[in-house]
Amino acid sequence: MDLKNNHTPQISRNRALVFAVLSTCFSSIAIIYHGLAAKALPLTQAIATSHLLGAFILFCVIEFRSEKVDWKNLIQFRFDFVMALLCRFVVGGYILWCAMKLTIGVKAMFFTKAEPYFVLMWLWFFDRVTVSRGHLFLLLIHFSGAVLLSRGGFGTFDPTQWGDMLVLLAVSIMALSYRYSARLSSNIPTLHLTMSMQLVSGLIFLPFAFLEGPWAGFIANSHGWFDVFMTVILWNLMGLPFWFVALKGLEGWLVSALRALGPLLAAPIAIIFFDQSLNGVQIIGATIVLGTSFLLARERR
Repeated sequence: MDLKNNHTPQISRNRALVFAVLSTCFSSIAIIYHGLAAKALPLTQAIATSHLLGAFILFCVIEFRSEKVDWKNLIQFRFDFVMALLCRFVVGGYILWCAMKLTIGVKAMFFTKAEPYFVLMWLWFFDRVTVSRGHLFLLLIHFSGAVLLSRGGFGTFDPTQWGDMLVLLAVSIMALSYRYSARLSSNIPTLHLTMSMQLVSGLIFLPFAFLEGPWAGFIANSHGWFDVFMTVILWNLMGLPFWFVALKGLEGWLVSALRALGPLLAAPIAIIFFDQSLNGVQIIGATIVLGTSFLLARERR
């Protein structure tokens, strides 16, 4: 099966490329605040708040533009909607929040760049898309770099590395969402789709947020609130909608591979402004992770 003939673009390829790059830049910066919020706040309360706040703001934007959400259209694509929701927001999203309690943003932004390999894995599993030996070799090198990035050497196993492994698990689940999100983005307006997914996922987590404990500590934590708010602005309102727009004009594997560009902007921000750092071995690992992602994007063109 030819990967290139499997996608009908709805916007120009150049425009989609711009949105894909913007999405990865915003999402890579967002993951810095994501990690801070996960460490400062009760988990399900942070998740429910970020999703519902994002949905509310997008709903206000939709109303301001005098648009109406076509819920019947959403129901028509309910299978794709539910699968994308589970993969990217509920299961994958929850695991990523758990991971961010353990690791730091400057490492996680590189680990999420393993996503294109998982996208190819799901394409092979469902569609029997051929994966060449060259891609398998790139995958081996990529994960060798990931090991160096996580461990920073060959000493004892650090507890934060459980967070790194959870990031990879979350990314592998989120990668499956490309299969369903591409169809959704082709048939549902971007803001409507983004708002409805965040609304439903926020409502799913809301009962667990009340069970997790009183909200007084959450409300009183001003730093945690700020981190959640920045996560919402950078990812829920910018990175995520731009990602859906990019899928209107590019194949899912290419949108995923272009995510390697994000850390080139976000990593210096994490190091300079958030006092997060990588040692020499981790920098080598990060370089390998980015390099193999670029090579994958180039080879699949």
